[in-house]
Amino acid sequence: MDWQKETNIIDDVQCFTIREIEGVIIALVDNKNPYDIIMTVYGSRYQKEMKEKLKAKLKHYETLKDLKPGNLELNKEFPHCYGNKNLKEAVYAVMFSLQNEKNSIITGLDGNGLTQVA
Repeated sequence: MDWQKETNIIDDVQCFTIREIEGVIIALVDNKNPYDIIMTVYGSRYQKEMKEKLKAKLKHYETLKDLKPGNLELNKEFPHCYGNKNLKEAVYAVMFSLQNEKNSIITGLDGNGLTQVA
């Protein structure tokens, strides 16, 4: 409710599905980083500005304020490339989706390395 008020999203159609909830539970059982799970499952729905607001909002809650991003690393089999934060987050999100039997859509401007991620 707090996030709805913050973003003026009254009728947010992006509700959680059973498959998403199951994926979160499986990831938590597998000791995945809770912050990374939240930002992958929920935060990935938003553009950068809204994602930053979400990160700030999480810090207002006692049980969530100490959450920090995990040390995202590219798989050793991943081709040699510059592994910046955005690439690591994108690969993590795609792998998370595939491991939970979900589709992934990779979008962006030409020249942003989409083919490399794919």
